Order: sequence, then C-alpha cells, then structure tokens
Amino acid sequence: MINDAIAKSYEAANYASHAYEQSFIANLHARARLRGLNPKAPNSAKVLEIGCASGGNLIAQALVFKDAQFTGIDLSKAQIKNGKTALKKIGIKNIDLLCLDICDATAHFGSQKFDYIIAHGVYSWVPPFVQKAILELCGKLLSKDGVAMISYNVYPGWKFKEITRDFMRFASSDVSVEDEPERKLDVALGALAFEQAFYRTDLTNDSYQLVTRQAKAALGTISHLPRHYLIHDYLELCNYPAYFCDFVADGEDAGLAYVDDMQLCFDTKVLAHEALRQYEKASFASRVQKEQMHDFLNATAFRHSLLTLKENESALKLEYKDLEFSGLFIGIKAKSQSLKERSKNYASHDLICALLDAYPGTISCDEANGIAGGRLAECVFELISKLDVAIYFSSVPFNAIKYEAGKSRIRADYLGFLRFLASPENKNFVLCTPKNGFYALHKNDCEAVFMMDGTHSKADIVAHFVELCQKNNAPPSRIIDGKKVLIESKKEQEAYFDEAISTLISDLEAQCMFESIS
Repeated sequence: MINDAIAKSYEAANYASHAYEQSFIANLHARARLRGLNPKAPNSAKVLEIGCASGGNLIAQALVFKDAQFTGIDLSKAQIKNGKTALKKIGIKNIDLLCLDICDATAHFGSQKFDYIIAHGVYSWVPPFVQKAILELCGKLLSKDGVAMISYNVYPGWKFKEITRDFMRFASSDVSVEDEPERKLDVALGALAFEQAFYRTDLTNDSYQLVTRQAKAALGTISHLPRHYLIHDYLELCNYPAYFCDFVADGEDAGLAYVDDMQLCFDTKVLAHEALRQYEKASFASRVQKEQMHDFLNATAFRHSLLTLKENESALKLEYKDLEFSGLFIGIKAKSQSLKERSKNYASHDLICALLDAYPGTISCDEANGIAGGRLAECVFELISKLDVAIYFSSVPFNAIKYEAGKSRIRADYLGFLRFLASPENKNFVLCTPKNGFYALHKNDCEAVFMMDGTHSKADIVAHFVELCQKNNAPPSRIIDGKKVLIESKKEQEAYFDEAISTLISDLEAQCMFESIS
C-alpha cells in the first residue's frame, strides 16, 4: 500500500522535530478572533495534530498551556516511539502520541471533539484519498467553534519548483527513497550540480533564458535547505500541490469554510492604480477568487489556511476595517532599527516604534489602536503590504525580559526539556520556544544555559568556561580562511567566550526564554 511506503520513507529519513509558529494555538485563536469567531481559549483547549512526527510541534505548546490537552497522530512507529521516550524524559503529561493512520482517525476518535486541529506539512505529501480524509476528519472532529490549520504547497508557485523536483526524481530513479534516502538525495544533488554547470554556460537565446530563469533561481538556494526537507519535498512519491480555490472547494465538500491565511495578507489596496482595482472588482467577485488572483500575481508556493465549520461562515468578518482586535496582542517577529527610518512617512510610524520598543514582547491591540489613532486595521495592512514587516497576533501576551543575575533566570518550566536536549537520548529534537518557534541550541551550549539561573552573571559564565579551557588544556578554535586556528591565550579566550555567551543570551532573550525572579 502507498501508506506503507510513505511510513517507511519517513522512518528511514526522520524529520527534525521542530515547532512551527504558524500552528501555535495562541496565534490560531487570535487569527480566528480577528475574523469574528470565538474558539475556545488555548489554556483549556483540546488539540489534535495530524502528522505530529515525534511531537516537537506540541512540546512548547504543552509547556505554555499546561491545562490544555494535546493529541498527536502519525503513521511512523519510529517517530511516535521517539516522541514518547522524549515526553517521559522531559516529564510532560498533557501530550498523548498515537501511531494511527489518518484514514482511521475519524473512527478511532468517535464522538470526541477538538477545539484546534493542526496539519502542518502533511496535506500535500499524501495521496488524494488521504487529503480527502484529512478534510473529512476536520469536518467531523472540530468542536462547534473550533478551527483547523492546514498547510500545503500551492500553485502556481510550485509549478516552477516541480521542474526541479521532476529532474531530481528522474536523475535518482535507480535509488529507492524508502531504502536509501540519503544516497538518493546525494545522486539528485549531483544531478543538480550538473544542471547548474550547464546553466553557467553562455546561453544567448532570450526565450530559453526566460524558461530556465525560475529553475536557475531554485538551484541557487536548494542546496542550503535541510536534507530531510529535500528528501521529503523533492524526492518522495507524493507531493500534490493545489490551487487555493480548489483546496477551498474541497474543504466546502467536507463541511468547512475558509477563515484566513496565517501568513499571507491580500487586499485590493496592493494594486497601485485605480484601473487595476476596478478590473479586479469587476472580474473577481468573491474573496476566494481575489486571493486566487493574488496567488497568480505573486507566484505563491505555500499556504497555512485556517478553516472552521461551514455553519460559522456567516459570522466571519471579511473586511479589514471590521477585524476584531479587542483583547488580543500584537508583536513583530524580528527587530530591525531601519524600520524606524523607513516608516517615517507612513501612518504606522508610531506603531512601528512601539512594537520595536516592546520586542520581543507584545503590546495589547487596544494600546496599539490608541497609538494608531483608532486606525489599527489600516496600519496593520500598511505594515504588511507596504513596509514588509512580519507581525503576529496572539491571544496571550509576551514580555521582553533580559537576563540579569538576581532579577531573571531561564524559564523554570523549560528545565526538563533543556536537560533532555543536552542528553545522549536526544536524537532529533531542537529547542522549541515559548512562541512555538525553534532555536538550534547546540548541546555544548546547554551547560551555559543551565548557569543562567539568576545566580550567575554573564561574567561568571565567561570565567567558568575560560577556567575549563585552562584547566583541561582544551582551547576553543575559530575557522579563519578555511583553517582551524586555536585560541590559546587567556585574554583571547575571555574575548571569545564573552562574544559567544553574549550572543547566546541575546538569542534566548529574543526567544522569550527568561522569566523574572519574583
């Protein structure tokens, strides 16, 4: 069976167990609230993740929302086994992982209902009959006010990528992705290197250059992507992108209605000229048609669509001016001081300054609306569409807490998780952060993190590592001009560790990994 082949390939090449902020239930709750829905508050919610791998996308959520109950299902026995081992070591009790075929899930759960259903990185990578089962599951297992987030590859953006995928699969067709995924990828990447060398030759045919432009652009970035992602996105048997309008229609057949997208922001205002806006208004009447039109114009390749039961559709707020901001929180995903300068002539300038000051924390939407002069919806649209600012809405606040001995410490509820990350038992987990993002914390960094307990200053931590180097005669090293150079003098070691520990603390601050000492 095809499902057996999919399970075998995922066990042969496990995904790193990550968290994904687009599936954070505080963000799903906020986005649904913005659109006029009233899903259950995250802290007491029942959550189902379809295709949970080892549960990495649920760990941080379970730590943040301790009274919520999380269930994850996956076809891979190895992934579920790894996840259960990790949860036991960490001490998390509000996650249940099950090895279960998606097609059997609706019958398995029976009359149970879930307030949030998450299917990230699954829908496009299963055959059509399983895609249908995912949508039907959502239609039958969502609670009355529940929402589901499904991510998937979309056309037309994936049309260009399919050229690369098809070539990679053709070039490595003699190697089985189920039995030798790593070797298959090496063969495919070798073929891409050959293709790149061909494109570097002097091709003067303009029309030919146009045809290959997107393929060449993909070749320039694909080698930097994680190997497990390349194996499953470019070499797996199943990768079925869909047009957005077809996905919505399939959802409607399962009793679901489209709510919003967790990342994209489309509106007629992005069209610069009145003639274009009038043409769009006359030619694309529905919201779905408009968004599909924008996908064509922007070559959209991926979506995170939020769905609810069809019976809730009449409650949706479809216009930006009608969005429900009250009681929610807003933040920016990354800090850039150039934003202050770039936004000087925009209505959203004061809001930008407030969000930068709050980073990595949030401010309430009520406060933000006051700063925006009662025009928060317009300013939000301006931030996204004109200033290209990545913002998010959350139903829970986050505070900016810097590390300072005697005043703050690493979050106590994360200590079990951090101990597991540092242990030999950890094979494929990374640090999943309170905002449900992920951070590549090296095992060697964990010793420094454990010292950030509020009793050690940064200087104490630096001195500790310098002392270890001196005592064990094990100097750190840098790569200079491709060569490994040992840092042997104490003064240089102090400078090296001061920089390293400062960077680590700054990164953890940005991930909201510290709490105040009361």
